[in-house]
Amino acid sequence: MPRLRVLAGTSLDALEPISVNTGKAHSVSSPLFEGKIVAYIKDFPDEKGNILSSEYFERPERKGATWSIQVQGVWALL
Repeated sequence: MPRLRVLAGTSLDALEPISVNTGKAHSVSSPLFEGKIVAYIKDFPDEKGNILSSEYFERPERKGATWSIQVQGVWALL
């Protein structure tokens, strides 16, 4: 069965799997950027096919949302 993998990193060669719908921020660090990434995907299944629900999508203002990728960080000035 096909499934979606969510990866994050500082380059295509440095991508790593990150958790989804946990609210756990994943650190990303390079000489040009230092920050964190969080991902939410509505009805996202884990490796065993269990749906990972999230309180994130229960809020009224997010009723129509199906995904959210949040990035917070600082760009280095050269």
